[in-house]
Amino acid sequence: MLTPVERHESSSTKAQENRYFNEYLKIEDISAYLNIKNKTLYAMVESGNIPHYKIGRLIRFKREDVDLWMEAKKVIGGHPIVKSKRLFKSSKRNQYIDKVVRKTIDGLIG
Repeated sequence: MLTPVERHESSSTKAQENRYFNEYLKIEDISAYLNIKNKTLYAMVESGNIPHYKIGRLIRFKREDVDLWMEAKKVIGGHPIVKSKRLFKSSKRNQYIDKVVRKTIDGLIG
């Protein structure tokens, strides 16, 4: 029989092992974490509004990425602190940077 201290150490070790094993979380895990419906989360993934990983047809998340994304969504006094669309939609950001670079080069040449 384990003492209370040994039980705590054992459960603590198992929790750490599970955390490392489950570093990539499923849709169900993140929807429970954010307290939103799976359907809503699928729509956010499809539109590219939330950071995620795709392995074939599987969708996975890192809790750290989701936490950073949530921080970018933070609103104080009715005003967003950071415009999160620019943080996580790299393709639009790259297009914007390309336009700026092209205009700058055209201005120097022309």
